[in-house]
Amino acid sequence: MLEYKGIFKTLSYRFWSFKLWSFSFWPIAGLWLISLLSGCAGNTRLAFVPSSTWFSTPETYGLEWESIDHLSLDRKTLLNSWWLPAQSISQSKSEPQASISDSQVAKTGLQPSKTQVLTTPPKALASILFLHGNAENISTHINSVKWLPREGYQVFLLGYRGFGASQGEPKLPDILYDVASAARWIQINHPDVPLIVLGQSMGAALAINFSAKYQHQFPIQGLVLDACFEGFPKMAMQSLSRVPLTWPLIPIAWSLFPSTFDPVELIGQVQPVPKLFFHSRQDPIVPYSQGRNLYQIAPEPKAWFDAKGTHIQTFKDEQARQRLLEFLQTTVAGAKAQTPAKPQTPARLSTKTNL
Repeated sequence: MLEYKGIFKTLSYRFWSFKLWSFSFWPIAGLWLISLLSGCAGNTRLAFVPSSTWFSTPETYGLEWESIDHLSLDRKTLLNSWWLPAQSISQSKSEPQASISDSQVAKTGLQPSKTQVLTTPPKALASILFLHGNAENISTHINSVKWLPREGYQVFLLGYRGFGASQGEPKLPDILYDVASAARWIQINHPDVPLIVLGQSMGAALAINFSAKYQHQFPIQGLVLDACFEGFPKMAMQSLSRVPLTWPLIPIAWSLFPSTFDPVELIGQVQPVPKLFFHSRQDPIVPYSQGRNLYQIAPEPKAWFDAKGTHIQTFKDEQARQRLLEFLQTTVAGAKAQTPAKPQTPARLSTKTNL
């Protein structure tokens, strides 16, 4: 099975980009058949397309930052993530520090230094645990959250296993251990700051899975879900249904991708914390209807915002940014008005795989 690792990474990218109308159809069909014949049914590795190349660093954008090495909850996988501290108004208006360009980073394969924090930041309004999509790594997805520190929010960009400089191989449920490790790091280092989980696309699906499983162990104050899909098999069927020649392969999708981790099955288990949904009608990857259906069955309190642009380009739009800031301000105010229950000790977190 290991000999197909490169094929999985290359062809699954096309699969999750839903480009089955191209000449990649036959390689992908062959990949599915190989997976079935080799006993890899239900293999969630197909859904992740990691890159180990740094295309930028926070320094590229003039941001203060820290590179965080932390163990996943499985106690054997070393992860590398980025921490962006909140900046004061004076800091946010200062000139960016000299930095290497995106092209230089991509060309040289630059690895980020261990610490790039320049000054002691003010106390943050909230901690944002950012879970990105299924491809590349935090160096490309940073664009979605790089503006938040200047608004007073500190951001933890989780480097999933197998992505960037993190060890391991991405698959479920193991990646949920990575999310729990990030939440634990935030809880230990910033215990008095409200925790908000922001996920985009695959990251939104992981946010729902994480919240359903660990909500009683971490004081999650809010969820922000951008371009979330209903389930893995449904996304596979959505792709295959676009091309008549692939219709016979639709049943295979149900064999390859289990429904165990489907957001549509888990969103009802998430405790009643505020939830903000974003989705664009122009999204070519995850259908707008899937986001709406997920929103409809989600428990209150919840809110919806029609995003603009293509897939997970939400926060390029100033109106979307303002809506997120309004949600964060309201959620943080509500969290401070309540007396949260004392969470369980992080060291005692469960590593059971059942959800």
